[in-house]
Amino acid sequence: MIDARRGWSLFALLLFACNLSLGQTKTNEGDVWLAKSPEARSSLLLGLTIGMSKGFGDGCATYYKNAPTQKPHTLKDDLFAKCIKHAPGFSNAMSYYEDRVTDFYTRFPNNR
Repeated sequence: MIDARRGWSLFALLLFACNLSLGQTKTNEGDVWLAKSPEARSSLLLGLTIGMSKGFGDGCATYYKNAPTQKPHTLKDDLFAKCIKHAPGFSNAMSYYEDRVTDFYTRFPNNR
């Protein structure tokens, strides 16, 4: 499970990413979100979470490949392991995140 502070950080990041991915400049992103079907919302979030996770993993792998050579080390000291443990975790169903974003836009119409 995600601790509350990390959970809110992920939530804020998801909201930001949703705003960017919707590509709307003249329409309020929250209104666009609320107009989408639950299936479309879940699909959007699934793509965002997969992309974020893959991008984070790719970044760790690139760093690991390009980091200065180190003496032999244990898994505890491994650069890739240290990096990847900070990856965003999306252990809940997409409906969980969809409900949170929808609830936010419903409760705070001025932030749409």
